[in-house]
Amino acid sequence: MLFGFDFFLKQKPDTGKLVAPLAAPPPFRFKLDRFSKGIDNVHIDVMLSPKFAEAAVRLVRQSIQYDANANLGWKSKWIAPPTPKTVDTFLRHYAELMDAALGVARKANQREPIQLAQFALFKFLLVLVGAELRNFRDGLHQERGYQECGGGKAMRIYDQLAALSREMPQIHHRVAQSLFGQVLKVEAGVLAKRRKSLLGRSWPVPREILFNPILLLPSPWQDEQLVKHYPPVGGRRDNLGEFAEINQVITGLFADYLPEWTQPPLPTDALPEAAASARFGSRLRLDQGNLPGFLDVDLLLDRALREEEYAQGRTSWLDDPGNFKRLLSIEGEEPEALDRSEESSLLLDPPSPQPQYHMAFRLQLAREAQLRFRSIGLLERVYALHEAPAVFEQLGGQVPVRMIIEYLEGDITRVAMGKRLAHIKGIADVDAAIKRLEHSKTGLRRRGQPEREKCVADFMVRFARLRRDLKLAHRAFWIMDQINLLEQPSHIELSRSNRSLHEFVLPEERIKDPNDICGHTILKADLRGSSRITKELRKRNLNPATHFTLNFFTPINDLLEKFGAKKVFVEGDAVILSLYEYESAPQDWLSVCRAAGLARKILDVVDLQNAQNRKHDLPPLELGLGICYLDEAPAFLYDGDHEIVISAAINRADRLSSCAASLRQTRIGARLPRGVEVAEPVNQGIMQKDSGDNLLRYNVNGIELDAAAFPKLRKELALQRIEARFPQYSPNSLFYVGRYPDKIGAMHWLVIREAPVRLWIGNDADVEETGGRLFYEVVTDPEVVKELMVRLVAAGLVSQRETAAGPHP
Repeated sequence: MLFGFDFFLKQKPDTGKLVAPLAAPPPFRFKLDRFSKGIDNVHIDVMLSPKFAEAAVRLVRQSIQYDANANLGWKSKWIAPPTPKTVDTFLRHYAELMDAALGVARKANQREPIQLAQFALFKFLLVLVGAELRNFRDGLHQERGYQECGGGKAMRIYDQLAALSREMPQIHHRVAQSLFGQVLKVEAGVLAKRRKSLLGRSWPVPREILFNPILLLPSPWQDEQLVKHYPPVGGRRDNLGEFAEINQVITGLFADYLPEWTQPPLPTDALPEAAASARFGSRLRLDQGNLPGFLDVDLLLDRALREEEYAQGRTSWLDDPGNFKRLLSIEGEEPEALDRSEESSLLLDPPSPQPQYHMAFRLQLAREAQLRFRSIGLLERVYALHEAPAVFEQLGGQVPVRMIIEYLEGDITRVAMGKRLAHIKGIADVDAAIKRLEHSKTGLRRRGQPEREKCVADFMVRFARLRRDLKLAHRAFWIMDQINLLEQPSHIELSRSNRSLHEFVLPEERIKDPNDICGHTILKADLRGSSRITKELRKRNLNPATHFTLNFFTPINDLLEKFGAKKVFVEGDAVILSLYEYESAPQDWLSVCRAAGLARKILDVVDLQNAQNRKHDLPPLELGLGICYLDEAPAFLYDGDHEIVISAAINRADRLSSCAASLRQTRIGARLPRGVEVAEPVNQGIMQKDSGDNLLRYNVNGIELDAAAFPKLRKELALQRIEARFPQYSPNSLFYVGRYPDKIGAMHWLVIREAPVRLWIGNDADVEETGGRLFYEVVTDPEVVKELMVRLVAAGLVSQRETAAGPHP
């Protein structure tokens, strides 16, 4: 027996207690006003890489041809799926474009450039699928015209056109799904990691917006595609009222617990379908080949939701479908787990533990929903809408969804249904299909009250997901509609000359200025012990030149391209390398972190060499490395074809890589046999005249980063600060951990130690801390790195999966 509405009112819990644990997703904001208007004074002008566009067209065109051949029964042996090379070229260019956008975002210290690039690329791809599908159809029409007098071939093409016309929405959906599935692998993989390391956020545009199933549909009226994700609500442009009525029931049910703006517009505010179509047909500028589905989504939402909610992107707890499951779950059922990981970036941190809502109220919610759906004549339709997706799948996707819904509701008799099924190509056994439909229909009638309540509750959860994704799709469509993808050379040049063009092109497509270096990093590797090894090798009649070439210089040369470094100077006991930053390539403004990574690899080379030295009873090599950055271009001189680099950073890096003999036998050397410490002597008389900063350095197989380069590193990476103590380091040391990409895209962890400069009283005296100056060391101790990674995971700053991926320093 159903309780009445009066009972329902009595069971309502306090508004604050009910809403408190229901987290609302944060609204997505995209500051379009940061971009100047383009040549039409309306849109934002964007130019995409011609090579990327060419690769995308090739992939989509081959995908459409193969899908049509495979699913329309053409069976041509000459049509093959896109080759791995075609897919790889497309994905590589896509990743390169996003890297370029990441560089622009870092240069501007804003997220908007990379957000603009993502929406521009997605608009291009969405439009491309529809355009290429129409081109494919038009090509068949043209071929048919050539064959009008050809008899059999003309008839075959006519049959292909008929099949293609029926299946175009399905082909569109399958090709778009495949295309964006490939893009998702890159976005959620290497690109997300790079953005997390450089911007501190994996998804500048939330994943739920970019990879929204609604965007991939040619229209929300495509039931056969819609049912794979949502209940098939609406169905036709002339039946907008169904979605609006269901939304009104659900928002009305929770009216006391939702913001006022979530309530549907007043009946006088809603336009009839015909008037709405005319209004939106004139209001929307669906340019750039028409964004598929935009108008239909706008029509659907305008009738059901207030414009301030869907057009402004406002959010409430209603926009997290998991909240519905929490509210509607009954005793003995676990609420749906909310995906609140960083991958699902619209969602917030996990809510506080769920309070025990009044059980009677939770049970009554679904019953009250039943009453409200029945009062407007939609209860049987809700049951049919809930059941239809499963029946559609069981019937092999051959029977139209609307036909299934009408039969389950009782609008079509069994005899009439049999006649309709007999005319559907692909249904081999009409009687078996009728039996399956009748079984579902009978099951609906025989359901008990608890099953009916669960059916209504499940339907509302799925409807909430549809409602949310329609809002997100509208937001994405609206932003993409503000972007003008320029292709004509004259328009591109006009926009470029007006400084309103946003170009996202591949590195080789940039207009490069060889003199646009805007910063550079110098890495000095001071090799010690080479003279002793040379002497020993000569004693044994071995060639020192080939020994060092094979075991030291050649391995270092092999690392240069990977980290974007160039040789400045090489002699027997020193290597000086430079990493340049170019104004035209802000995505590569990573010279400090890459120099630190290269220094770590050079240390690996020396460690490997020392292992060989021990094996052959040779003296060990010792290395000291220093890294210095200047935000300017170096000067260049030329001795014939030989380039000579002039930079103050070279002298500074030389001092950082040095090791004072007076410190080696002190407690510093005893405590830290490997690494970096910096001390200020009380007796300045023992300082070397050219020390520059009045400091002495202990640098034995260590890497010191210039203090002036550390702020640059913090701009390059999203560094996590960790407080930790290790016996070999000063107790006042701080640690910074981050990840960076090398030139070929591999990700690496980097750990920096910040420590105070110590006060050195003398050989036999203690070493005390000073209160001011700091120095920075690239940490290479594997045990220290391991412990810091554990602490990062424990603090929730990174996941265990992230720490396991990619090489550690």
